[in-house]
Amino acid sequence: MQINPLAFRKTGLPAAVVFCLIMSAALHAQNVRIVSSAGRIAVINIGSDDGVRTDDEFGIMRAVGVQWNEVARARAVRVTPQLTRIELTDQYAGRSILESDRIVRFQRGGTASPSAGAARPSSPSTPRNVRGGYLGPTCGFFIPLSDMKEIFETRLGYGGILGLHFREDLDVSMRFFFAAKSTDWSFWNLQLLGRRYFETHFTFDFGYGIAYPRMHGAVGSGDIRLGFIGGLGFTFPVGMKTWFELGCLYHYYPQFGEKAGQFMTIQGRLLL
Repeated sequence: MQINPLAFRKTGLPAAVVFCLIMSAALHAQNVRIVSSAGRIAVINIGSDDGVRTDDEFGIMRAVGVQWNEVARARAVRVTPQLTRIELTDQYAGRSILESDRIVRFQRGGTASPSAGAARPSSPSTPRNVRGGYLGPTCGFFIPLSDMKEIFETRLGYGGILGLHFREDLDVSMRFFFAAKSTDWSFWNLQLLGRRYFETHFTFDFGYGIAYPRMHGAVGSGDIRLGFIGGLGFTFPVGMKTWFELGCLYHYYPQFGEKAGQFMTIQGRLLL
């Protein structure tokens, strides 16, 4: 178990009291916490100094409503003095460990430790830790659909994303995306989207789009267009505080010249 001494320093407690608190926490409870997770594998904040050994078993608990339910079992595959790498057992193929999950440490022999039930759910689990905001670059493909294929063509584009969390399972983001073909045409797109997180790593995006197309010699070139956007994404961790997303968005602009404008963007996003 790791305890940050700075948290006690701010309270002005005497050193003897701090020492007693630390010893009491070490003897009577272990706040088993997920440091990072990636699919079937996760790293937790206890290790051999806490008595963990290779092949020890852990329960993976997940909030469902107001209750914590065991959804999988994992075993220790690598143990260091302060950290342990765990992996889901074979019978739970296709599942993932989320950073919002709780870890129950089983005593050797298969019984749960006394501290296993100490954690209480605060809200439904999300696919990543709640933060105030995030930003990052975007790269992907701009794909015209239907009649838009006569004016545009599939091109590689780039942009960025800036997001802000309101709830653990919902945030809003502002994104921009740009694609062009030499001097023939260009397409600027500003997206204002809400995002709904699911229990898995999947997300649902919905909101509005503001497009600024420029087409050489085309009617309506240079006019701002308003439309609707929706899509799905898949997000997974690539570092302690870094996530990667792969998402697909459908763009619909009712007034885009003589006909509606329909596009699709397939984007990879790095969230920092």
